[in-house]
Amino acid sequence: MSTWLMDNYTNPEYKKTLIGDNVFSKRYSAKSCNDDITLFFDIKNDVINDVGFDGEGCALSIACANSFCRLIKQQNVAEAKMLANKFLLAIENKKLTENLDNELANFEKNIITGKRKICLSIVPNIINTI
Repeated sequence: MSTWLMDNYTNPEYKKTLIGDNVFSKRYSAKSCNDDITLFFDIKNDVINDVGFDGEGCALSIACANSFCRLIKQQNVAEAKMLANKFLLAIENKKLTENLDNELANFEKNIITGKRKICLSIVPNIINTI
């Protein structure tokens, strides 16, 4: 497992619960594993002012949650959804280094098959629901 992945798993800076008038949350619990992630969004005027997550999961799902939070903070919702869709397409095609931010391309170093695709798809699928 890469140092980058372990750092995002063991020291996730965005693992936090948000509160406020503009905050709402979306949760996803995977049926095939123990991944259970809730994303918190602080959105005003279609801009994600702050984002965080809470929950339990494997190293891939936690690192993915932390990475996406870092990348979508201060983005508008449409940009966040576009990035989420790009990532979902990339993990399906197993070509993360093509047309993806280096942050997300780091996942290519890990096995992207079977259940691992589920671990990596949780957060982008949540983002697509906002």
